[in-house]
Amino acid sequence: MKIAILAKLTKKISPLTHSGTEAFTYELTQHLVKRGHDVTLYASSDSQTDAKLVSVVDTETAKKVVGEDNMARVYTMLLARDLAQDSDTYDIIHNNLVHYYFLLPFVPFIKTPILHTIHNAFFQDPDWTQAINAFGASKREQKAFVSKSAQAFARSTQNSSVIYNGIDTDMYAFQKSASDYVLWLSRMSPDKGVEEVLAVAEKTKKPFILNTVLSTQKEKAYKESLKSRIKDNVTLKQEYLQESKINLYQNAKAFLFPIMWEEPFGLVMLEAMSCGAPVIAYAKGSVPEIIEDGKTGFIVNSSDDDIRGDFIIKQTGVAGLCEAVNKIYALSDTEYQVMRQAARLRVEKKFTITKMIDSYEDLYTEMIKSNT
Repeated sequence: MKIAILAKLTKKISPLTHSGTEAFTYELTQHLVKRGHDVTLYASSDSQTDAKLVSVVDTETAKKVVGEDNMARVYTMLLARDLAQDSDTYDIIHNNLVHYYFLLPFVPFIKTPILHTIHNAFFQDPDWTQAINAFGASKREQKAFVSKSAQAFARSTQNSSVIYNGIDTDMYAFQKSASDYVLWLSRMSPDKGVEEVLAVAEKTKKPFILNTVLSTQKEKAYKESLKSRIKDNVTLKQEYLQESKINLYQNAKAFLFPIMWEEPFGLVMLEAMSCGAPVIAYAKGSVPEIIEDGKTGFIVNSSDDDIRGDFIIKQTGVAGLCEAVNKIYALSDTEYQVMRQAARLRVEKKFTITKMIDSYEDLYTEMIKSNT
């Protein structure tokens, strides 16, 4: 198949990417090329890919001229326009823009089937949903949501499907033994639950490693604001290399994911579980679809006012997270090994990159046939 993939322009697509959406786009593109497809990636000029790369601007230059936010709006639409002009050379177009609606004004002029993978949470806002729906939808369009919870917010399943994200389980290799620390790995942002993590570290007194990427001034300022809350049992790291992050996953006693919003899909949960680390997470977004409560980790209700299920951990909020952490440390060696093995098996059964690519190939084929 001749496939065009439209990627976010403000961050390069590469094996060293730190964002879930960009990591998804990189892996998708690379594996489609490996399977023999003719793939063109529309992305930033500094992207690294085995596909053909098309870009409209040098990323760093554009940031200096218009700023990153404006660049996302202006240059991504320019990229979408170029894709629309070339659309008849492709069998299918796969839109992976975080702001996927940038492509919508051009859809009436595109005769090629278009698949939008919805990576963000716009459909959680009724006003956004109304605005996006105002563009209408052609018979050539379909949406792929990355979780059932994300699809549910769209309030309509017409011309849509759920395809879970997947990871390379060979790369995120299982390790039987673990060290003694709890790991948190994410952006330095309130919605990623870092303040909850620090509260759990203070209350449980367990060793914690917080690994983050400080890519913006806002993230750096937020880290500074938390300085007084970082106790002696908390180690801050900024590991960028994939090998280093995998090592952190493999040696983690547990992975803490107290997400504060309805995240459509938390790729870090898969990465941790694939390496053997049980995951403790708030019952938000895709969490109940990924974690098997009591088997691959523990799901915790975020507050008494937000009860999502009757989980093993009965306390809520930070108290519930602490209960879950202490429960994992209290497991016997045999019980803990069973949980590590179960975490790995869960990823192998449902969330591999092979399953994800198979599903997208099947959907591509179905859409192309429907368009002929």
